[in-house]
Amino acid sequence: EMLLFLNLAIHEGLVKKEGINYNFIHDQVQHAAYLLIPKEEKHLWHLRVGYNIWLNVPEKDEDKVIFIAVDQMNHGMSLIESEDKKIRLAKLNLRAGVKAMSLSTFSSCASYFSNGIKLLSL
Repeated sequence: EMLLFLNLAIHEGLVKKEGINYNFIHDQVQHAAYLLIPKEEKHLWHLRVGYNIWLNVPEKDEDKVIFIAVDQMNHGMSLIESEDKKIRLAKLNLRAGVKAMSLSTFSSCASYFSNGIKLLSL
């Protein structure tokens, strides 16, 4: 079903396919598409996008996408009800925090650690 929508977006000139990736043709098109998502569904979509990124990346490439995937999942962390999933995301926040620290991006590091702690106390 998703491929049908992506192909329609390509046909309409809103999205282009580059290898295995799909990209909006312009930031404003992406912004307009985001505005179409009902406010009450945005956190759920961020959570889904983050999970899909993380679950579909090869293990050897995890460090390349950890910030993107974890940031997306963190937007929807309040929706996570399963203790196992909270713990998994907390561990990913720890991993992202350690990577951020190694890159000397200390405010990001603190944010990841803080989100991990929040998840464990939700």
